[in-house]
Amino acid sequence: MSANALTAEAANSISVPRSMHPFSGSVARSQPSSDNLIPVPVVAPAPQAGYGVNQQPPKQKKPGSKLLVIGIILCVIALAALAVILVFVFLRPFSSVDAPEPPQISEVETAFKEATIDPPKLDGYLYIKTDGLTDPALSEYKTGNVTEDSQAKGSFTCNGEAKATYQNDYVKAIVPLTMRMTHAAQSTSWVPGGVDEGTPDVSPTGPADLEAMQANIQNILRTYNKDVAAQFVDCEVRPEASLNTQGGTVVFNLSKTTGEETKTCSVNTNVTWGNTGWQVEVSNITGLEEEAHPEEPAEPEETPAPSGDSNSNSGNNNGGGSSNEGGSTNLNPTMLLECWSGDLVRIPGTIQIQQNGSVLLRTDDVIKVVFDGRTFITTYFEITGSGTWQNGQHVIIDGAISATGTNPVAPLVINTNYA
Repeated sequence: MSANALTAEAANSISVPRSMHPFSGSVARSQPSSDNLIPVPVVAPAPQAGYGVNQQPPKQKKPGSKLLVIGIILCVIALAALAVILVFVFLRPFSSVDAPEPPQISEVETAFKEATIDPPKLDGYLYIKTDGLTDPALSEYKTGNVTEDSQAKGSFTCNGEAKATYQNDYVKAIVPLTMRMTHAAQSTSWVPGGVDEGTPDVSPTGPADLEAMQANIQNILRTYNKDVAAQFVDCEVRPEASLNTQGGTVVFNLSKTTGEETKTCSVNTNVTWGNTGWQVEVSNITGLEEEAHPEEPAEPEETPAPSGDSNSNSGNNNGGGSSNEGGSTNLNPTMLLECWSGDLVRIPGTIQIQQNGSVLLRTDDVIKVVFDGRTFITTYFEITGSGTWQNGQHVIIDGAISATGTNPVAPLVINTNYA
């Protein structure tokens, strides 16, 4: 028999003394004898549900630890936002560099005064002298808007402006000037560039140059009457002038001796200021056996282009190209002009305003014009476009040539609005 069985059996055989019976009267408790004590095994209580052997319940977190974590997260977010703001403010990854302030007026003035400025070109102005037009007076300094170079980010430019005034005893010319100044990213100041000169505004400060008009008397005569001009080639000229800054009049007394015959006449002219200088218009010629009158415009003849003409076989031929030689029996051309519709041409001549308001240019020379494969021999062009024209005004016309005119005297047209 095992020890456990023995113990259980012994426990069942223990007798209870009568004095300890629960229904007896008074109980007299006595200490049991140590010899009769039998050890009884101790049975551990059943474990509580939800806990393992030796398992401790979870600890409760303190509220302060949660607030600390939330505070740390907020600080991290704030620092990240600050970093983003600093990047956009100082580095500007998605925008261009701020444009600098435009140059100061003093910078523009210094730049123009130190620059090389060429004198105005007044070659097209008649009967003036350009001596002394080399030292301009600068004024009216301005600055334009600052713009960024589209090809070089961070490089900025700005136009400086000024006016240069040239003056002598004959004319005053006011020329607008423009200078492009550059402000590079690595630069701390505006760097000046070259000077661009605009169209000068020219006005007279004295009368026309009488000596120049006298030297040009042949051309003045030819614009009025070629026959008279032919009679007085290399003639003696004695002018009588009444001129000022507003213009005036000049009488050219001509004398020509051929053998024993001497011819004389007086050419009366009016002098006015125009857009190309002084214009001399012959009002009449007196003193000849027959008073000279202006010549009527001669009608130009349209003829087929000669077979050897380089333009006769072009695809733009408008009806020309015949092998017959063209020409006129009464006009002998002294100049040749080969061109196509829309080409820019420059032709000198004298303005003649017609009664219907149309403007003709009587050329200084008889011109053979090979135009779009056709040939014209003419001394007249019709002028269209903007411009202030005066009858008898000698000009140099720049414009685009075409054959859209309806005037039989001048079927070729020069349009001054070519830009």
